[in-house]
Amino acid sequence: MNFKMPPDFVKRFKREALDRDMKLNELFEAAFDAFVGKGQHK
Repeated sequence: MNFKMPPDFVKRFKREALDRDMKLNELFEAAFDAFVGKGQHK
């Protein structure tokens, strides 16, 4: 996937991943799973 997000969102997303010691794709997958109701990623 390749899409643009507002710079402020990107900064917040990267900070959240760093704070949780996650890779960006791991946080993205966890957020998607939570959104569709599948719970936490791994």
